[in-house]
Amino acid sequence: LRDDQWGGSITGRARFALEVARQVSDTIGADKVGIRLSPFGVFGGIQPWESGESDFVWLAQALGRLGLAYLHIVDHTSMGAPALPDTLKADMAEAFGGTIILSGSSPVFLWLYPSAPPPCPSSRFNSSLSSRSLASVCE
Repeated sequence: LRDDQWGGSITGRARFALEVARQVSDTIGADKVGIRLSPFGVFGGIQPWESGESDFVWLAQALGRLGLAYLHIVDHTSMGAPALPDTLKADMAEAFGGTIILSGSSPVFLWLYPSAPPPCPSSRFNSSLSSRSLASVCE
């Protein structure tokens, strides 16, 4: 594990993502920037770690302070990754405080947090993507 400014604590490990998001936001405007996170993703042999859930909530909150357009949370359960708890998705959404896109083990849907209630977790979602919007309707 790294122990320089890019490793060690969550502050160091999240530094790259935050610096990139900050620089892009400063260049083109935070309202045009979103970021995709894949908690519990297993690409490259990554495995869940003890503080993983709290680390992702911390990162979501730090990204929310940048005023990004959205946070895209991907659930890779259907690809063999460990299950991504609904509580983690909700905690990340609350910490981010803005628009959330959820995808992965279920169809993609948009959650306009905090102005709208959480989506119906037991329902299916129909989504359509256009050049201007992603609209989701609970069936």
